[in-house]
Amino acid sequence: MTNTERTQRGIEAGAYDTMQLQDGEVQIRHNLHHVDRWVNARTVREALGI
Repeated sequence: MTNTERTQRGIEAGAYDTMQLQDGEVQIRHNLHHVDRWVNARTVREALGI
């Protein structure tokens, strides 16, 4: 079993309340947030948050 598999098992079991993200993971989450906002917005103004 790899470290990644052990970590995933711990997450699924609820052993972790929080998890440290590396810089690349933070950037991916940030980009996903903005893509999701644009995809789900009804107008450009809503997508821009204005």
